[in-house]
Amino acid sequence: MSEPIERVATQVDRLCWAGILLGLAFTMTNVQQFAAAGAPAWLLDPMVSLVLLAVLRAEQVTARHGVHMGGWVRGAKWFTLAATYVMNTWSAFTAGSAALVVLHSVPPLVVFVAAEAVTELRDKLGAAVVNAVPKTP
Repeated sequence: MSEPIERVATQVDRLCWAGILLGLAFTMTNVQQFAAAGAPAWLLDPMVSLVLLAVLRAEQVTARHGVHMGGWVRGAKWFTLAATYVMNTWSAFTAGSAALVVLHSVPPLVVFVAAEAVTELRDKLGAAVVNAVPKTP
């Protein structure tokens, strides 16, 4: 017997969110260094990350109910993701180090890809749950 789709959906959702949160945690120190070169500017990263998380969560919940968000929501998501990427990689690009660019690119890009995928994954797994229910003739 295969694993129930609901359980897989829960696992996928939790793993994606864990990856997003870990990626944002990694980016936090880089954004801090970018923002203030060591001076206390710790509010910048949480501000961007919290807006991103709010948008992702709202998008996920509304998609579950068949409601699709408009351009401002997509713009907010892409802007916060782009801001995180730029602030994380700026010093690596200015240093001219390909290795540092890759190192500092991977976490924000994983967050970006997961942010784009998590809603669709949840939506499709929900559809799979509905499709798995035997139809009565």
